[in-house]
Amino acid sequence: MHQQGKISQAEQAYLKLIESGLDDPRIYANLAAIEFTRLNYQQARDLLYDAHRLRDRPCNDAYLISLLSLSLSDYPSAWNFYEYRWLNSFIPKINTVLPVINEDDDQWNTSDLLLHQDGGLGDHIFILQLLKHADIQIYGTFSGSKPASNLLRYIAPSMSVAGHNSVLDTRFNHWIPFQSLLRITQAPEAFINASKCTNIEISSPLGINHRSPRIGIHWQGNSLNELFLIKGTRSLSLSLYTDIILSRRYSLYSLQIGRAANDLERFPKDLFVDQLHLGNIDSQIYDLIETIKKMDLVVCGDSFVANLAGFLGIPTLLIISQYHDWRWAKRSVGNSSFWYPSITILECQTLQDSPELRSEICSRVAAMI
Repeated sequence: MHQQGKISQAEQAYLKLIESGLDDPRIYANLAAIEFTRLNYQQARDLLYDAHRLRDRPCNDAYLISLLSLSLSDYPSAWNFYEYRWLNSFIPKINTVLPVINEDDDQWNTSDLLLHQDGGLGDHIFILQLLKHADIQIYGTFSGSKPASNLLRYIAPSMSVAGHNSVLDTRFNHWIPFQSLLRITQAPEAFINASKCTNIEISSPLGINHRSPRIGIHWQGNSLNELFLIKGTRSLSLSLYTDIILSRRYSLYSLQIGRAANDLERFPKDLFVDQLHLGNIDSQIYDLIETIKKMDLVVCGDSFVANLAGFLGIPTLLIISQYHDWRWAKRSVGNSSFWYPSITILECQTLQDSPELRSEICSRVAAMI
C-alpha cells in the first residue's frame, strides 16, 4: 500500500497490526520506510531498531541503521552497526579455514595477520588509508578480484596480496575484517567520531604555475554497487560539468571508466586533452594512476577514483549526496574529508542536474584553482 503512495493509510494499517499483538519485523521495517520518506530519520532508525531486534538474520537492518546513524551524526552507532553486519554475514564462512582475531587475543602481530576486504576498488584503497592514519603496517591482504589485486600491487607494493585460493597460506595465522580493524587495534577515538576533529588547515588555492590547470573529471560510479543504494545518491550526470567543459579555461582529462565514457560524445573532442576510455580497468589501472598523479585537481562523485585521488594526495572536489557513505564524514572546519585531507567535500541535497548545482561546482573549482 505504501509503495503505491498511500502512505497514511498504510501507516494506520501497520499500527493496527502492532496493536493487535502481531510482532513482525517486516511491519516495523515498513513503518521505518514510511518515516524515511517523510525525512524523519530518527523515527525511522528507532523503528529499524525494533525490526533488528525481532529478526533471526538482521544484517540488512543493521546496514540501514548504520546509514541513518551517519545522517544523524551518531558516528559510534554508525560504525558499530556497519561492523555488526559484516561480523554476522561473512565471518562464519571464513572462520572455517582461518581463525579471526578479536580484542582478547594477545599473541598476534601484523606480520602473520591477513586483512580481509572483498569489496570494490575504493574499499581496498580506503583500507590502506586507514592503516596510514593508524600508523599500522599489515603485510598481507585478501582480495577477491584481479583488478583489486593489480591495484594493490601498484599502490601498496610491500603488501602481499592473497586471492580466493590462498586463504590457507601458511604465512598467515589469523585474519581480521577491515570493519573491525580500528576497534581491535584500539585506534584513537577520532576514527569513530571524525566530524569533531578540526586540526586541519583550511584548503587554499593551489597556486598553479602553468597556464592551464589540469583537471580530471569522473562522473559514473560502479553501476552494480548502486543497485544496493538509494537511487541517484552516488553517480553524477556528465552534464553537471558542462560549465567547466565549455569554459575552455582548463586542460581537461576524462578519467571515466566503462560505458559511461560514451557520454563524452556530446562534446567536441578538442575540449579534452585526453579521454582514457578505460573499458577494461583490469589491464589499464596503471594508466589511470599515472594520469591522476599528473592532475592539479580531480572533480568526481563517490567512486574508487575519489578514493584513489585522495590516497595519492591529489587535490579533489568530491560531489556527494546528503545520503552518502559513512566514510565521507567531514571535519567541522573547511569541509575537508577526515580520512583524505586533500579531498574537499561538496554535499548536495540532490545530485540531479540543475543550473544552480552546475554553477556551484564551477565556482568551487575556480576557488580551488
